[in-house]
Amino acid sequence: MKVNYKYMDYVRYWPGDSRVHVIIDAPHCSGEPNESDERTMELSHDLAEATGAGVIQALMPRTIADLNRDIDFSNVASVQAHAQQRKALYHILKHKNVLNTEGLADNCFLYVSLHGMKNGFSTDLKSIDIEIGTRWGALCEDSFADYLNLLLSDSGSNNVLLNNKFIGSKCLYWHINGDPRVPAYKGYGRNFKIVQIELSRALRFKYYDNIFRVLADCIGTIHQDIIENNKSKIYSQIH
Repeated sequence: MKVNYKYMDYVRYWPGDSRVHVIIDAPHCSGEPNESDERTMELSHDLAEATGAGVIQALMPRTIADLNRDIDFSNVASVQAHAQQRKALYHILKHKNVLNTEGLADNCFLYVSLHGMKNGFSTDLKSIDIEIGTRWGALCEDSFADYLNLLLSDSGSNNVLLNNKFIGSKCLYWHINGDPRVPAYKGYGRNFKIVQIELSRALRFKYYDNIFRVLADCIGTIHQDIIENNKSKIYSQIH
């Protein structure tokens, strides 16, 4: 699919295929190499193009406004950037027809916050390829994270850790339960599943094609096995 971005001052977004209930957010994709998660812009774009997932990308470096941290109300850019990110998210969810009359996600929906981390090693001296952060289950159920872990491990070829160092930022939680400092932002409820995914530098550079394939397959599998099956289950209960 051809990705046609809609631009704001601090973010750009593309709603994607209305049938694919997945969003990829790349909050640290812009800026110089020392202030960005390199190749997350290209990867989020390529994944959206290949899968039909919606995509949101930051247009400014985290040193100006960090979308993976709570709003800094002393920083006008931070306030505006977060407001634009949330506006983009709302427009994508409306496009994908997942909001009920109360403004909550009425079906399972996956939000991926995509990041890059340095190459590192676990205690058993294996390279850490991927880390999944769910704030110990606050962003999605453990069963969902375990399933995602299984898919991302790609039959054992990737070493995947869960809630180790990058546990998932607190601001991601506000997309579910609402932001207490911005009462108008109510969040989208527990059907809105969020994961923060950190990819090693080696995966983003040396093995880019491999991790692109793994993530694309993962999005397709989750969409089919969990999201579509859940919609079918809800439909059968209603009818």
